Amino acid sequence: METDPARRHESLFEIGAEEIPASYLVPALLAMRKFAEETLAAKRLPFKAVRTFGTPRRLTLHITGLAPRSEDEKEENLGPSLAAAKGPDGGWTRAAEGFARSRNVPLSSLQVKATQRGDYVCAVKLNPGRKAEEVLTELFTEMIPSIPFPKRMVWNGSGLKFARPIRALLALYGTRVLRVEAAGLRASNKTFGLCRATDKNVRIASPQSYSGALKNQCVIVDPDARKESIRKNAAMLAKKHDGKVLADEDLLEELTWLVEHPVAILGRFDPGFLSIPQEILILCMKKQQKFLPLTGPEGKLLPFFVGIRNGISEHQDIVRAGYEKVLSARLCDARFFYDEDLKRSLGDFAAQASGIVVGEAAGTVADKIGRMARIAEAFRQVAGAESGADAAAVDRAIRLCKFDLVTRVVYEYPELQGTIGGIYARHFGEDEKVALAVREHVLPLTNQGPIPGSPEACVTALCDKLDHLAGNFASGLSPSGSGDPFGMKRQSTGILRVLVERSWDVPLRPAVEKAAELFGRPELLSRILALMSERFQLLMADAGFAVDEIRSVVQNGADADSRDLRVHRLLGKIRALHGVRRHPDFDAVAGAYKRAGNILRQARQKNIAFSGRTFDPALLAEAEEKDLEKALSALSESTRALLDGKRYEDVLLKWVGVRPQLDRFFEKVLVMDPDPRVCSNRLSLLDRLDSEFRQMADFSLITNHA
Repeated sequence: METDPARRHESLFEIGAEEIPASYLVPALLAMRKFAEETLAAKRLPFKAVRTFGTPRRLTLHITGLAPRSEDEKEENLGPSLAAAKGPDGGWTRAAEGFARSRNVPLSSLQVKATQRGDYVCAVKLNPGRKAEEVLTELFTEMIPSIPFPKRMVWNGSGLKFARPIRALLALYGTRVLRVEAAGLRASNKTFGLCRATDKNVRIASPQSYSGALKNQCVIVDPDARKESIRKNAAMLAKKHDGKVLADEDLLEELTWLVEHPVAILGRFDPGFLSIPQEILILCMKKQQKFLPLTGPEGKLLPFFVGIRNGISEHQDIVRAGYEKVLSARLCDARFFYDEDLKRSLGDFAAQASGIVVGEAAGTVADKIGRMARIAEAFRQVAGAESGADAAAVDRAIRLCKFDLVTRVVYEYPELQGTIGGIYARHFGEDEKVALAVREHVLPLTNQGPIPGSPEACVTALCDKLDHLAGNFASGLSPSGSGDPFGMKRQSTGILRVLVERSWDVPLRPAVEKAAELFGRPELLSRILALMSERFQLLMADAGFAVDEIRSVVQNGADADSRDLRVHRLLGKIRALHGVRRHPDFDAVAGAYKRAGNILRQARQKNIAFSGRTFDPALLAEAEEKDLEKALSALSESTRALLDGKRYEDVLLKWVGVRPQLDRFFEKVLVMDPDPRVCSNRLSLLDRLDSEFRQMADFSLITNHA
C-alpha cells in the first residue's frame, strides 16, 4: 500500500445538469459520498476523505489522499481434502491436478491449510493492484445511474435515467482526464460557469483549483459558503432599517439549494398591509415567494423583505421592482380573504364547519367535536387538578377548534389552520385561554416541533389527537414501515411529548379507552396503546437512554404504570435505572434477578405450585434464606414510601444493597429441594423477590450484566 503522502493524489468528478429540484440535491450528494466510500473500500483503493459539493446544476465529488494503485489481493480457494489430493506415494493426484488447472495456478504452488473439517489443499493467488485511474473510471461510471432521485427522466437515445438532462461531465485524477462516458457524453477537464449557454469552457487544471475557478465565474459550489453568504448579506441589508431577518433555517436551507451565486436584494411593501395578521404576511413572503421577512427591535414585522437572486449584482432595480410587484399582488389577495372572513361570525363559521366529513368512520366535524368533549371529560376524571386546565375553557375551545377550516384564509393557506382560528377567536371576543387553545391545538406539527404552551391547549390537543388515532384505526388504517401517511405516528408522539414535557402524572389508558369506546370498537384500545408504547420507546431512545433500559420498564407487564402508559412515571423509572446502572453492584443484582426468573419459569413448566402470597417463614431452615427473607421484608417496608414519592433512584439503590444476601442465597441454598414443601416455599420466596423488583422494571430484559 502506498503510504508516501507526496505520491498521493486527488480526484474530482462533476455531473453538470439542467436545474435539479432543490429537495433532490442533499439526498443525492449523500448517496454519492456513500457509494464512493463503499466502492473504493471494495476495490481496495486507499483514500483519505470524500467530500461533496453541489448546486442546482452540478453534483460534485472530491476525493483526497488517493494512492496511485489499489492494494494487492491475496486470493485463497480451498480444494479437495489432503487425503484426496495426495496419493499413497505422496504425489499429487488427478483431483489435485484438476483443481490447480481450474484455478490457473501451478501444481507446485498448492498449499495445505488446516480447517475444522481437517486438512485441505489451497490455491493461493496474488492479484496485483490496479492503477487508480482504472478504479476511479469504473467508480464514476457506475455512480451516475446509482444516484437515487424521487423521479427520473430519459432525454436522449442513451436510455440513462437521471433527475434532469446531463449536459457535461468532468472527471480528473490529478491533472489527468479520466475516460468516463455516460448519456452520450465524454468527460473532460472543462465545466461551465453561472450561465451555461455562454460559459461552457471553464477549464479546471486540477481538483484543488475547482472551487476557485468556479468562484471566478460567479459560482459558489460549497453549500455551506452559499448559506453563510445569504445569512450575512441579508443581515447587512436588514441593519439598514434597524431590523433583523426573521430566523427560518428551513427557508435558508432551501434558498441555499436554489441558487449558485446568491445576491441579496432589499425590497419593501406597502405599510398598509401590516394591518393583516403577521402570520399571513410571513407565509406569503416565505412560503410563496421565498423571501426573508424583517422584524424590528420589538419583534414586529417591518414593511421590508430580502429576496435572494441567483446571479450577479447588476440590474438590481429591475429585479427589486419585480419582487415588490409580485409580493404586492399576493398580499392584496391575502387582505381580501382576511377582510371577507371578518364579515362573518364565529357561529356562522362553526355551523358551516360542522358538516365537513372528517373520515370514513369519524363522521363529520360535529361528530368529532362531540367525541373530543367526552374524551376531555374522561381525561379530567383521571387527571384531576394535575393538568391545571380550566375545564370550561377546554370545552369551549373544543367546540370552536375546527371552525377555521371553512375560512377563506385557511382555504388558501392550509398551513395556517389553528393559527387563524386563534386569531379570529380573539378578534371575536373569546377568552384568551380559549383563543390560545384553538390556535395551538394542532401542535406539535412535527416530532420535534414545540408543544402547546397552555394547559387548555394541551388538553384540547390530546383530545384531538386521540380521536384522530381511534378514527383511523376504526377506518382500517394503521401505520406501517418507516412511513406515516396518515400522521398516526406523529400524533402519538405529540400526545406523549405533551405528557412528558408538561410533567403530567396521568395515565393515558382511560382516555384511550374512551376514544375507542366512542367508535364502538373497544378492541382498538390494545392497538392504540401498542402504537403509543412503541412511539414512547423511540422517544426515550432519542433522549439517549439504552434500549434495554427502556424495554425493561415499558414492557414490564407486571407494573400498572406500564399497563396504563403513565409516561411521566415510566420516564422517572428509566432515568433512575440509567443512573443506578453505573453502581458497581448493579450487574450482579440484575444477574441474580434473572437467575431467579429462570428458576421460577422452569418451576412453572414443571407445574410446581408456589406463590409469594403463600410464603411461610416458618419453613425456612438455612441461615442464608432467612437472611434473604429478612432483607426482602425490610426492603418492602422501606421502598413503599419511596415508590409513592416517585423516588425511583433511591428504590433501586435499596435493591442493589441486597447483593450480599442474594449472593449467599444462590451460593448456599438449593432452591429445588427434594422436599416439595421446602422447594415450594423457596420458590415462593423468589416469587416475592420477583414481585418487589417488578414494581420498577423487568430486570430479565437488562443485557450485558454479570
